[in-house]
Amino acid sequence: MVVTEKLPEENSFGMDSIFFGSPALISITLGTLYQKRFATKLVIRTGAVIQFISALTIFGLFSLFLETMVVEWNFESIFALFWLALVLSIGSILILMRLIQSGAAADVASLFYLVPPAAAIEAWCLFDEKLG
Repeated sequence: MVVTEKLPEENSFGMDSIFFGSPALISITLGTLYQKRFATKLVIRTGAVIQFISALTIFGLFSLFLETMVVEWNFESIFALFWLALVLSIGSILILMRLIQSGAAADVASLFYLVPPAAAIEAWCLFDEKLG
């Protein structure tokens, strides 16, 4: 809803979006259920480190083959890196794990529904984006 009107017609959402989105949704659901069932006593920091090392390994290998390994360092890229690393990665994973540990797995799922409207509000506030 937020980005579709900016996409050219030939790049509209299709099977590739479903192909990559569905495994992500299934993975986070299964991971949440597994953690709720078998890893409730796991120390949050330890669990976060395990998740980050796993993601680094998988996506590090993908990046070797799929990326140019060229970074344009400027304020926007540094701020984006800071935001993604500290707020979205570390902050959100710690909150997610804390909610699962406290027995609020259903509440975790409901928080995912807040992502699109929160992104739309942030885009409106920060970038003067308008919804069509």
